[in-house]
Amino acid sequence: MGDGPKKNDTNWDFKVESPEAKASNSAKKATDRLKTQALERKEANPNLKIEKSKASGLSRTKLAQMEAKRGLQELAPISTNERLKSMGIDLGVCFGLWIASKSFVSPVALMIIAEFKAQNLAYIIEKIPMFAELVRIAVFLVLYFFVMFLPAVITFRTIGKMIMKCRVEHEDGGEPARFSMLIRESLGKFLTIVSVVGLVMGLVKERRFLHDKMFKTMVTK
Repeated sequence: MGDGPKKNDTNWDFKVESPEAKASNSAKKATDRLKTQALERKEANPNLKIEKSKASGLSRTKLAQMEAKRGLQELAPISTNERLKSMGIDLGVCFGLWIASKSFVSPVALMIIAEFKAQNLAYIIEKIPMFAELVRIAVFLVLYFFVMFLPAVITFRTIGKMIMKCRVEHEDGGEPARFSMLIRESLGKFLTIVSVVGLVMGLVKERRFLHDKMFKTMVTK
């Protein structure tokens, strides 16, 4: 009767986590997970160095932050159909550049011949077989460099990849090094094209061509 109203001892003091704190916690969890995976790999292979990714040169913390920023999504290569469509578009662009190079052959060839004649060196050109075709190849390579090669090295996308909304990424999840992309897009692709095995590799389960395997890259969405 005389006890009076009971006090409510429930603590309603909620803590609201800021977006910065959430991002920090996500990055920390991702870092811890990567460290655990790295330690497991270290135990399986004692010679493995886990401090940094040699190919990308990025620390595990940086890779974890990038993973958290991407929503902790696991990287996976695009489908074979998407890869073939991207390649088809790129081949179409290259064919267009080859056709376009023909329109530059005559002006460029005439300019070179005029310059050689001015220097009394016209006999050199006369000794070069298929001079016009060599000029066309040179023009094509210049067009290819600016239209296909440079965008791939700088943005990690060719025109085909831009249209298919995919890009080249390092298998660890970061951006490939520019120097690696430069070699990948030149020597790597050349070796893939001239080797039958290198082309077949891109159509099997992992969907990674020889140049992807060589430089530890994959094409992802």
